[in-house]
Amino acid sequence: MGDEALRARQHDNTLVGYATHHAASVFWAGLLVAALQRRPEGRTPARVVSGCVAASGVACVVDFKLTPRRFTPGFEHRLSKRALGATYALFAVGLLLGLARIGYLHMPLRSVGGVGGSAS
Repeated sequence: MGDEALRARQHDNTLVGYATHHAASVFWAGLLVAALQRRPEGRTPARVVSGCVAASGVACVVDFKLTPRRFTPGFEHRLSKRALGATYALFAVGLLLGLARIGYLHMPLRSVGGVGGSAS
């Protein structure tokens, strides 16, 4: 594989690539949720958004700095640096949308000056 696979324009590895990237996305989402759950105050929208951005950034560093070249995603050879940046930015958005979809961003109303409080 390696450089030979890079030069080939075949789609033989599409299913394996999809499965690998899907599993990696689920892995990063799981780590993000675990990190946010460690701190109950971590469910504020700002912290969730920053957590998504951080998780995506860490995934990028792992993909391109810590992973041996042979096992890197490979799309860095076909996309510009700007497109790669957009890819990881959209990954952060995907993490955020996933958290919103499962109701993780639902914030209970706090009683402030009688608003949202019980009537006595």
